[in-house]
Amino acid sequence: MNEQKLTPPKFALNNPQTPPLCSPYSNFTFDHQLKLENLDQKLTTCGTAFKEYYSLQQQKMVDFPLHCNNRSCTNPECKKHRGYLFTKEHRPQINFIDDNTKRPKAIIFTGWVFKQPTNSQQIEYIRKFAQTKMVYLCLLLQTFSLTPYSVHMEFKLKPNGNIYLHYHVVAGYINRLKLVRQRWGRQILYEDAHNIDNLNYYISKYASKTPYFHQPQIQQIYHLLVYKTQMHRFSERKQPILPQSTRYLPIEQLEREAYYTMKQQKKGNTAAFAKFIKSYLDKQNKIETSNLKQITLGEET
Repeated sequence: MNEQKLTPPKFALNNPQTPPLCSPYSNFTFDHQLKLENLDQKLTTCGTAFKEYYSLQQQKMVDFPLHCNNRSCTNPECKKHRGYLFTKEHRPQINFIDDNTKRPKAIIFTGWVFKQPTNSQQIEYIRKFAQTKMVYLCLLLQTFSLTPYSVHMEFKLKPNGNIYLHYHVVAGYINRLKLVRQRWGRQILYEDAHNIDNLNYYISKYASKTPYFHQPQIQQIYHLLVYKTQMHRFSERKQPILPQSTRYLPIEQLEREAYYTMKQQKKGNTAAFAKFIKSYLDKQNKIETSNLKQITLGEET
């Protein structure tokens, strides 16, 4: 694979002969510090809290773990859940590729290697650079791809701290590949992927993929790179998901329906119903108060 290094202008070099007087990661902005604090809290509590549902098939209450669904989370169950959510959201687009492509292929558009960033400006440079290349790649595919396609951005982390930016494409055939390679300016690896039995799984694995973090600081840098970054694009627009019959009902939905049913039937005067209604209203007031505090805190920051 042809990996070419790109050194952004005015990037500080991490020279071991002249170490910095303080930690290089102290150069993050206050906004980034808040993001990292939220990340630490989410990773710590991922999978430890549970939400209660009512199973229509089993006719009993069941608990499901709550995952953070963060791209930098290494929890195996959280990674599976991210893949599930991605497949659920993009299944029509993936099926469109599968239905209109006889032999889907995995294509790697090789990219650029960045030195490990040490401040917020360098991280933002890499993010904007990656997004710009993502848009340009989609324009190339829109012009030269003869089949539907999907594009997936990936930051591969090297043991020495370098970051390798490249893109995975799933498509049937790209016309004038030599010209596309010339315009892309990097090597393009064309791999036959017709033996993929489950295209949904093959594409969704990019959403659940988390690199190995050699250092805690690398995980923080990766989080700031991928935070609210569009890393996946499809040639087909996302279609609205049709409502499907559910097997589980959230406990909040049952409480809400019970509350309005009791209120309409005016059975709230009895001791049992009055106790339930008071408990439900107290719970709703706590939720509204918590949401108001979060909104106020967001306005202050």
